[in-house]
Amino acid sequence: MLPLLLDLFLGMGMIPGGKQGLLGGFVKAELTRQLDYIEQELADKQHLLGAFTAADVMLGFPLDLAERQGHLAGRPRLLGYLERLRARPAYARAQAAA
Repeated sequence: MLPLLLDLFLGMGMIPGGKQGLLGGFVKAELTRQLDYIEQELADKQHLLGAFTAADVMLGFPLDLAERQGHLAGRPRLLGYLERLRARPAYARAQAAA
């Protein structure tokens, strides 16, 4: 999720113009679009593809970062999905080892 990383870098002042610049507006719109898409995909399933797959593993860290940055507020499906990922024993082991 490139927009999420760009948002982080913009907020840290690593990209000229910051969040208020031209790139900041694009990043915000694109991040919203991507999170909206994932939220909709989770409307009728517990995981991205129905069953737990590597796609869920790959999305765990970006969503964790998105939550820490406040981007998951008002997105109950994404928050529930993230909680389901965090409840997995392997997730807890990975977090403990990090």
